[in-house]
Order: sequence, then structure tokens, then C-alpha cells
Amino acid sequence: MTRWLLLLLLTALLSGCTLLLPEQKELPPQAPVTDRQDFNELLDAFLATGDPAVLDQYLADYPHGVHRDRVQSLIAFARQLQQCRNENVHLVASARSGRKTIAELEEKNRLLSETIEQLKSLLIQLEQRPQ
Repeated sequence: MTRWLLLLLLTALLSGCTLLLPEQKELPPQAPVTDRQDFNELLDAFLATGDPAVLDQYLADYPHGVHRDRVQSLIAFARQLQQCRNENVHLVASARSGRKTIAELEEKNRLLSETIEQLKSLLIQLEQRPQ
């Protein structure tokens, strides 16, 4: 009898514990395998070319696609990267031009220093000459 009472109490306790568990929420549906494959192929094509037009085409083909937000982010980053590359090209060209200008100025400075030394030498010779 005590055995059955103990089993009844244990069953009541366990069934009460299940009421304390939080409700399980439904997870958002996973993207179908084909969507993931399409997205992976899109990424491969973009990485091979580096052209954001590939991503723009995806948005045109699938305006409400599962990966729309990711593709839009990739487009923004790709354009920002291209802008940085263009800026870098201009900065490198400017640095080269600056180095060339510095080299020219250093050469002029050297020539002027030589001219000053020659003038000093001539002035000393002129002062040492009897009048």
C-alpha cells in the first residue's frame, strides 16, 4: 500500500513539474536547402568577380527572398570597399607625386648649396685680392 502511495505521489510530483516548464516557442522556418545553395552560389559568383552587380541581380530576381537583408548588406560593404580602393589609388598616386616633388626639391636644394659654397669661395678670393 505504501508502495502505491509513494508511486502516486511521485507521479503527481512529476506531472506538476511539467506545468512549470515554459512554453516552447516555434522556431522560424529554416531556409530550404535550395535557398542556401542559391545563396552560396551567389556568394561564390560575387567573390569570383568582386562585382556588386551580381548581388543586384539577385535582389532583382528575388526581391522578397530569405537572404535579401544579407545581400543588401553585402552590396553596401562591396560599394564601400570599392570606394576605399578608389581612395587608396588616389592616395598612392598623391604619395608618389609627393615623393617625386621632394626628390626634385632636394636636388634643387643641393644645387643651391653648391652655388652658395662657390659664391662664398669667390667672395673670399675677391677679398684676398689686392686692390
